[in-house]
Amino acid sequence: METNTIPPETPLNHWGLSIGLTNLRTKLFCKAKAEPKFRFYSLFGHVTRKDTLLGAWTRVKSNQGSPGIDGISFKDIENQEGGVDNFLENLLRDLIKIKLPTTEALIYNSIHHETCAT
Repeated sequence: METNTIPPETPLNHWGLSIGLTNLRTKLFCKAKAEPKFRFYSLFGHVTRKDTLLGAWTRVKSNQGSPGIDGISFKDIENQEGGVDNFLENLLRDLIKIKLPTTEALIYNSIHHETCAT
């Protein structure tokens, strides 16, 4: 199956996800099924895409998820200034600020041509 042209009405897209996110999900699914022992090490860049966060928001809201430990509900977020877009922008900004020890180790090792012991 060609994964570059997936129509929006595919089963993986009944949440109204973007075509790009639907393609990504399909490719990851096919790769995982074809190679069960394959490990996906570089998904952080895909998680920090705006369409990924919006897709996650849509899915969680459709599941009628309850407020988290902070007690903020979907209605609270939707009613705040800037609404969902502002919330997702702040979340995206916070995610990008996260420092990943594994990433730093891999960058260091690739520069110094050492092997990673992790």
